[in-house]
Amino acid sequence: MKISKKNLLGISILTVAVFIVGILAAAMISDIYAEQKAEREARDKMTREYAEMYEKLSTDAETLANDISALNERYTSYLDTFALLGEDYYNLVKRYDSLNAKYSLYSGLSPVKGNGIRIMLDDGASVDGSIEDYMVVHDSTLMNIVSALKASGAQAISVNGERIVFSTNIICAGPSITVNGRKIFAPFDIKAIGPDDTLYNNFIASDAYKKITLSELKYDVSAQNDMMVPGFVGNYERDVDMLVGSR
Repeated sequence: MKISKKNLLGISILTVAVFIVGILAAAMISDIYAEQKAEREARDKMTREYAEMYEKLSTDAETLANDISALNERYTSYLDTFALLGEDYYNLVKRYDSLNAKYSLYSGLSPVKGNGIRIMLDDGASVDGSIEDYMVVHDSTLMNIVSALKASGAQAISVNGERIVFSTNIICAGPSITVNGRKIFAPFDIKAIGPDDTLYNNFIASDAYKKITLSELKYDVSAQNDMMVPGFVGNYERDVDMLVGSR
């Protein structure tokens, strides 16, 4: 069968078009593979860096633990020496230890374990995907809850692991909330230790609790046993200066 010049031209154009599409497809696939390879290499590099960082931090933590153990042994040895030198010296040091432990507890520097309540608080969920201002946990929300917990008899409070002390500032910072100078994000885990026979009942009778129950926020409040509230790890001197100004 004789092929006309017109048909031959059409076949040639189609062949060239298929060839070009094939080249473009191969180039796109090559680019995709290259991007995936680059992403894998980046992830592998990050994983190695995190592993090295973890190993270094673990080594540092072990070294610090050994240092603390050695210092405790030296301290015990000094106490024994004081006891031999005289009862007055020994009693003075023991009194200092007792006062240090007492005021560390009062100031929030020591971790506290006991019964209390735990409040889980999160931003509200939207059906259409949009989040309105009233569906977001604000700094004022956390401040009201902390104030209500204190009024309810809480003796130790933490928010996402940050101990609440007299110098604590709770400030909204964009999508996060700053507590003790550290940015924390929802969901918020609030722990409070206090008289387990009254703390829970007093809090759920507070205005702060009523506000979150009437809001669009997600929340859960429960009584807890043997909770741990960490000690404050900030800089008291710096934080006090921030409150009263330069001396």
